[in-house]
Amino acid sequence: MKKLRSSSWTSCMGCCSSRPYSPQNNESTSRWEDRASSSFDLLLLGTEGCGKSTFLRQMQYIHGTGFNDVERRDFIRDINGNIFHDMEILINQMTELAIDYSSPNSEDLIQAFKSEESSDNIRLQATRLLWEDEGIQVCFQRRAEYEDKQRLNTSAKYFLDAIERISEVNYLPIENDIIRVRRETTDVRNYFFRVRDVDFKITDIGGGVRNRLSWAQVLQETVTCVIYFVAMDEYDSYYIPEGEGRLQNRLRESINIFREIQANRWLPHTTFILFLNKIDLFVEKRGNSRIDNHFPEYENEGMEIGDEDGRSFIRNKFIDLRARGRFIYPHYTQATDPENIRVVFYAVRDSILQMNLRFYNLL
Repeated sequence: MKKLRSSSWTSCMGCCSSRPYSPQNNESTSRWEDRASSSFDLLLLGTEGCGKSTFLRQMQYIHGTGFNDVERRDFIRDINGNIFHDMEILINQMTELAIDYSSPNSEDLIQAFKSEESSDNIRLQATRLLWEDEGIQVCFQRRAEYEDKQRLNTSAKYFLDAIERISEVNYLPIENDIIRVRRETTDVRNYFFRVRDVDFKITDIGGGVRNRLSWAQVLQETVTCVIYFVAMDEYDSYYIPEGEGRLQNRLRESINIFREIQANRWLPHTTFILFLNKIDLFVEKRGNSRIDNHFPEYENEGMEIGDEDGRSFIRNKFIDLRARGRFIYPHYTQATDPENIRVVFYAVRDSILQMNLRFYNLL
């Protein structure tokens, strides 16, 4: 095994554990801190919408400097875009599902919403009134019927419920707005954090189909520690890939991509941290959507999908793909929950230092 180096991809080989590690107060502790405390490079991978950007913004609040007023204002366009995207889908699906509007002014509101001459404020006001319509609420509840054709953002309800605040003239996004807004990553970006005296460089690559071409380039840089994000709630979500005519299950897509990464010849000894994300949304679906309807191999028929067996089934789908001699350490995460991310990343940080401790024969 190569010597661990600071600020290099080899700095965290085999270093991650799902069990938090706390060194004892003894003579070796100071030696451990002297040699193991350094800087480490982590690479984030995952399919589009898996929660990587949410995680990074959460890290910015927890371990960074947060966002100043200028940076917060910069999110307003994205927030409005999220809201308009979701309302446009709901309006379209009202027609597709033959649902009637309850408001007598619905046609005027739709016209104001769709007009190219309408300002963002007018469109927001129209959206606010449309969201109060009973027919729109029914359409939202039936979103599973059209998700494969037009997919609402994960935080659609959050932003639509908050639209009165968001449509105010002097609106400035709050922390939760910034955490939840969908903003596509289209390039390679580096972020730097210090967590309990240890520096981390975290590289994020967009998860869209077009962005995956750049994954191979970064993976060739002797990557040795990858955090792979999985959207657990997508076990019952489908879409039609561009240029194809058949439905693709989103979770199966994530599994297939993970399989390809595990077979990558540039990663013979890379350690993987598996963030099984959106566990909160997964649990919300319990009792309403069965895993075995989408994964026939699921053996625990009749069990509620929020139970541990359902979680383990999805986790093992990834763990069973690990290459020979490789370590994969899973964590269940909720990127929108700061306390969850705080605890999980402390565990990741301590596990990395534990690996260095073992390397230097101090453990």
